[in-house]
Amino acid sequence: MKTRALTYGFILLISGVMLAACGGAGGGPTGAQATEVPIAAADTAVVAEGRLVPRESVDLSFVTSGQVAEVLVEEGDAVAKGDVLVRLGSREQFESAVAGAELELQAAQEEQLAAQKALEALTDDLPQAQTGPGGSQERPPGFGRRTAQV
Repeated sequence: MKTRALTYGFILLISGVMLAACGGAGGGPTGAQATEVPIAAADTAVVAEGRLVPRESVDLSFVTSGQVAEVLVEEGDAVAKGDVLVRLGSREQFESAVAGAELELQAAQEEQLAAQKALEALTDDLPQAQTGPGGSQERPPGFGRRTAQV
């Protein structure tokens, strides 16, 4: 019980000392006055490192190859699907390739027409070939037999 009383007394003593230290002498203003601090602009620059990444990006690929002769858009321009972005040089090379392909197409069309005419001629001769020269339907020997190969 004695220790408890001593502890309470010690706590009261410390509290009193603290209150006396915090209180002012007379509670009025002291001799110190507030002064304004001037605002000064710093001449230092902030240096920061980083990496800029675009919000959207697109990988471009082209059907043909060649040297770019003219760029038709500027950086930051809005483009839509199907817009021409660049013109390629070496136009003569591509024009000659198109002309060669057109000639090949024309030759293939002529071959197809000749094949159609030959087919029509064979189709017209088919009834006569089936009936034979005498008008009867003769079948070659072995017609209709099936043979198995081992």
